[in-house]
Amino acid sequence: MFRRRRRDPYLEIGAHTIKSVCSSLHAHDLLGPHTAGNISIRYPEDRIIVSRAGADLSRLHSPDLLLLGYDATSKDSLLTGVPARNATSEFKTIHDVVYKKFPQTNCVLHTHAFNTVAAGLISKEGALPFLHYYQAHLGQDLTPVVEWALPGTYELRVKIVESVLSYPRGKTILLRNHGCVVWGSTIYDAVKNLVLLDNACKLFVQVHSALPKGVPSNLEIPFRDMPLLADILNVLP
Repeated sequence: MFRRRRRDPYLEIGAHTIKSVCSSLHAHDLLGPHTAGNISIRYPEDRIIVSRAGADLSRLHSPDLLLLGYDATSKDSLLTGVPARNATSEFKTIHDVVYKKFPQTNCVLHTHAFNTVAAGLISKEGALPFLHYYQAHLGQDLTPVVEWALPGTYELRVKIVESVLSYPRGKTILLRNHGCVVWGSTIYDAVKNLVLLDNACKLFVQVHSALPKGVPSNLEIPFRDMPLLADILNVLP
């Protein structure tokens, strides 16, 4: 018999916030297939609250949320204390990397939003073109396109680590034939970054479809101008 976890208001608020945000993302078509992707928020003592693999993000319930340590050894469902049957396979390949690399990050979202998947399918470069206001607010860096690897594999983990290290000021990643990863200092900051990325991807797909040879490089903003542009945008009303 398992003892019910002692009531923790922080856990309950975190669980309620995650469920509310996922419901809103679903209403705005930013999740993709209901059981694909995952969400996590940082919890004290090097732990995170994360949705389990296979959970329906559009209708999350408390048993769908896990409290995991960074070593992914603790796999108790959030509010009951009963060991969860399915831990999230994406934890070691996505969330772990971002939380360790960016200590200021408190939320990570991995979704299969339609426009991000589409952009990842047609992009021929290693990163999404820099699209002025959209990308300038996403960390003063390009959004890399991580080449395909099976979800949950060591190969995908290595590729994501390489992308994070190559674009240290970024807050977004596209996964080829897969979806996206975004993060932020708060859950609402992460959602804002997801919306910005999805809009940027939509614009990229529309321009790409209108140009027979794709998006020419002369439409892109030079990489050297990106920090200056971000500084300018930060002081605009």
